[in-house]
Parts: sequence; C-alpha cells; structure tokens
Amino acid sequence: MKVLVVSYDKTLTNKLSEIFKGYEFFHARSGDEVTKASGEGEVFQDFPQEVDLIIYDAVSGAFSEEDINNLYSDRFHSAKYIVLIDELFPVDINNIIPKNKIGIPRDKAIPEIQNLMSTGTLVSAFQKTTEQAPTRPVSEPSIPTPPPPAPAQPIFEPSMELESAIPGFDLSSFELEQPTSPAIEEPIPGFGMPATVPSLSQEAPTTKESPPLEVPSIASSKAKLLIVAFERQLIE
Repeated sequence: MKVLVVSYDKTLTNKLSEIFKGYEFFHARSGDEVTKASGEGEVFQDFPQEVDLIIYDAVSGAFSEEDINNLYSDRFHSAKYIVLIDELFPVDINNIIPKNKIGIPRDKAIPEIQNLMSTGTLVSAFQKTTEQAPTRPVSEPSIPTPPPPAPAQPIFEPSMELESAIPGFDLSSFELEQPTSPAIEEPIPGFGMPATVPSLSQEAPTTKESPPLEVPSIASSKAKLLIVAFERQLIE
C-alpha cells in the first residue's frame, strides 16, 4: 500500500510514518509539491502516479479544501482520503470532491488511525462513509427566456373604404396641420406689466458715484475726539 501524507507538521508526519512502517510512505507539505515536478530553486521528490491512501492535514480551512480537490482532479482519482479537521480552521467535508473520504478530528488523528490499522477496519470505514454520503443532484443552470417583443403600434393610414362610404368625401382635401408653438401675448398696459419687453441688448444702467465724504475740520483746540480701534499704530 502506498501512503501519502500532506502536512507541515513534522511531529505528526513522524508519528504517521511509524504507524505505516512497512508500507511505501511519501510526505509533502502541500498538494502543489505533488502535482508540480519542481519549484523555484528546489526540486521535490518523485511521487508515484497513483497512491492508495492520502492523509491530508487540513489546517488552512478553505485553502485546504481547494488543495484536496486539486489533488483529486489533477492526479489521484482512485485514492482514499483521510482529512484531518482542525478545530480552529475547520473544513466542510461536503465541499471536498472525492467520494472515498472520511473526516477525523485533528487532535484525535493518531489514535483513530492506529485503531483503524490495528483492527483492519480502514477499508470498511470508507465503504460505510460512501454508502451514507448523500448524493447531490446536479442541476443545470437555467437560461432566462427573453420577454416577448412588444406589439408594434399601428400606423394610421387613410382608408379608401371611408372615402367610398361617404358620398362627396375626398381624403386628399385634408392635410395634417403641423403643431405650432403658442404665441406669446403682449402684456396689457395698465395691469402692472410693461407693454413692451425691454431688449436684453440694452446697456445696464451705470451706478452714480457717491460724492466724497466731507470731514469737518477741527479748528478749535478744545474739540474732543474719540478714536475706537484695536490697532495701536493707527491710534498714534
């Protein structure tokens, strides 16, 4: 049996390698290390084209869901998946595409997997989960139908039947009058409105300059003068 563990936790990986001692054991930090041949400045180890069991440490929430689905879609279609669900960043097991999957709490992963391996119930656990998994009907997106076009408005055309029904009635003598803008009536003198409207081109009346203010001279030395100001220089 070929086992692939995807996890950043080295302690967890070492414990799982002890459980699966004697099997072909592979380790990756993420799904990209498996699906890509090499990375930037680092060549990853060679992974087999198919594995029997994938244990995925899903500590990244929605990112882990996407990474598991990419592993299934890009490479490992027939593998069984054990998803270790973290309490702080849980994943929704229903969002994971593979059918052969089971979810185990991350803090109980080691004893749960040890129990499945020691009792030989690993395969039956997947079969039970697959039978109980509800099937989701795939509904095709409905395309909204456009509304029917509005009926065309009938265009009035003179009917010859009307002309023949009334003796002496000739439609050619009728002409449609073009609408004209209403005439503006001139205001009536004597009702508070000017008889003529002044033209806008007339020059605006100029304001008359006021004569300069005459300040009486203070000839007497006994005259009293009051200055009200905050500016000291002005007062002096």
